[in-house]
Amino acid sequence: MPLISVIMPVYNAEKFLKEAIDSILNQTITDFEFIILNDGSIDSSWDIISSYTDPRIKLMHDVVNLGYCARLNEGLRAASGKYIARMDSDDISLPTRFAKQLNFLESNSNFGLCSTNAIVIDENNLVINDRMFFKDNSPIEWQLIWTNPIIHPSVMLRRSFLENNDLIFNAELFPAEDYDLWCRMASFSKIHRLDDLLFKYRVLNGSAYHSNFQKAIDKSIQIEQSYLQTYMLNNNLPWFHFEIVQFCFSGKANFENFDLRKIIKWTSELVEVFNKKYNWSSAELKAININNYQRYISLIKRANLSVLHKVALFLHNIPSDILLKTFMIRIGFMKHFYK
Repeated sequence: MPLISVIMPVYNAEKFLKEAIDSILNQTITDFEFIILNDGSIDSSWDIISSYTDPRIKLMHDVVNLGYCARLNEGLRAASGKYIARMDSDDISLPTRFAKQLNFLESNSNFGLCSTNAIVIDENNLVINDRMFFKDNSPIEWQLIWTNPIIHPSVMLRRSFLENNDLIFNAELFPAEDYDLWCRMASFSKIHRLDDLLFKYRVLNGSAYHSNFQKAIDKSIQIEQSYLQTYMLNNNLPWFHFEIVQFCFSGKANFENFDLRKIIKWTSELVEVFNKKYNWSSAELKAININNYQRYISLIKRANLSVLHKVALFLHNIPSDILLKTFMIRIGFMKHFYK
């Protein structure tokens, strides 16, 4: 029984496939099975896959293209490891990725998922962004309210958590099926993202997410609304919450009737509701305050208001302690408030 089962669906990935496979085989942790699922590729992908003789590789080949989610769930059923690691056929896992994720999960039994931060690269391996996520100490279950803070192919999952709760990927929510799974997991499991840069995430214009961008946004908003209503809240969500989530995912939203006071009040209510469930530490609550403040600033910048109106709105609505603390943070004295 391997410690880790790595699942990687492949469809017409000949250009980047060898680099992706090699990055897994070169992990410093060697106790894993590597389940590669060829989903009816019509290029040379199968020739590349079958050229490997490493005994850790478990090949699953089909001439029929069933789709990404179907192959992911097939991989979940085939996995026998204590942990399941994801990988995509156009990305790169850096050598210590598995070791650091495994160390975290072995030390924190109440966490069912551990992802990583990533360097964003293009099809020529050129760096687009040297850090996909800025450091954010707020809990992932809070970040999930507004956006998807998890890089899907970078995750390592506790297999027992998936099996005990009958969790698989929902193909109807593709290409946001991963966000849906994280939201469902958050109802019974803690989720963590390492800030370490352990992954190279490749952005391609023809990828499923980018070629179906608006569909991904629409599905993500649907998932996020369900996350709040089904698992956390039973009351109706205010109209502006939809706009905020739309803004977080796409940078676009309609704020003609902008009312920061209502937004702050709603956000504070969410913090109270979630805190009853998760019992966050004082450090986590402080991080949530910073996270909220940054979101308020972004919303104010986006709102169609005059500069003076924006300044007055900000000073009038932001609690003074958040204003002071964030100002001190911005001028380099974060350690005085958050030790």
